[in-house]
Amino acid sequence: MKGRIANLIRNSIKNPSYALQVGKNKVISLTNLDYHLLNGYSFLPSVIRIDLTYRCNLKCKICFEFGENPQQTFKSGKDYENIPFEYLKTVIDEVSFFKPTFYLSGGEPLLYPGIIELLEYLQNKKLYCLINTNGVLLEKYARDLVKLGVDKIIVSIDGPEEVHDLNRGKTFKKIIEGIKVIKDIKKRENRYFPLIRINSLITPFNSEHLEDTVTMAEKLGIDSLTFQHPMFSNEEVRKGYVECVKNDKLNQINILGFTYEGGIDTDSLLRQITNIKSKKIKIPVNFYPDIKINEIKYYYSDLNYKFENKCLSAWRKVIITPEGKIGPCVNHLLDNISHKSFREIWNSSKYVTFRKNLKKNGLFPSCMRCCLREY
Repeated sequence: MKGRIANLIRNSIKNPSYALQVGKNKVISLTNLDYHLLNGYSFLPSVIRIDLTYRCNLKCKICFEFGENPQQTFKSGKDYENIPFEYLKTVIDEVSFFKPTFYLSGGEPLLYPGIIELLEYLQNKKLYCLINTNGVLLEKYARDLVKLGVDKIIVSIDGPEEVHDLNRGKTFKKIIEGIKVIKDIKKRENRYFPLIRINSLITPFNSEHLEDTVTMAEKLGIDSLTFQHPMFSNEEVRKGYVECVKNDKLNQINILGFTYEGGIDTDSLLRQITNIKSKKIKIPVNFYPDIKINEIKYYYSDLNYKFENKCLSAWRKVIITPEGKIGPCVNHLLDNISHKSFREIWNSSKYVTFRKNLKKNGLFPSCMRCCLREY
């Protein structure tokens, strides 16, 4: 708790408008007035996620974004491998007045050709920015990331070296070196930003090593650690979704390519989570989604378990793809920023109808284990 409060205070000092936005978003999320009262219309979003590119420099064995054959899923040679920077400038200029958080992802966002120019533009607008990276290129961009004062870097690490490298190839040492270089530059130049968070996706490769991961993160001296429950589907939903992806009926990213067929001992997982939550740890440790401890086993073992049949993402967040497509998530893209303004799209008839249907009918089959839904 102390670590979270300290981070919030430092962010607030650096960017006072960020503190005001956090407070406003907290009130909105606690009351959900727009969800309950506005009949499909919504307040402006708190988070804008931009998938800058779907190119990636890794081929992880379990990738919930690109599925079982990530390099085959990506359609190379297209104009939309990278989102045009002019699209981004237009969106940033239009939304900067309400101070959303910009969450830069991919693919691997540090492969985006205009990444430094984009970060400079966001910082000049005093917008809170997070980068979600596999960490392989951190050393290359360390000085720029510190110089620009990027607010937070989220680095994917699955556990200690031998565990991490099982899924992502022999990349652990390079990632750790990049983190250390950033920390060294920050110390040398008396800088506090960027904060560094490790995101550890729970998979059959690392599910027995959560406590080892906490120890590793503490020794590394990063700012926070999040364990993420995986996104997955059953074979029937997966096949239908992949077929739609192949036929261009959906976004080119195949977010349901990972079918979970066991391999995670939920009793062991629960024991480790309980231990972690009961220990005094030097850094903040979170679990996402924040599933109730007595329901975690059902998350993995029973896809028909009746979690809350609701998702607020269409009211709170937005995603923009390399093509410029925009929607509440990659499964449901409703328009394109290349020919409409953000304000035109956000409460358009398409968006309002989508929200009304989502509220009335509940989740779609593809939402069964999405990290954005309510649990």
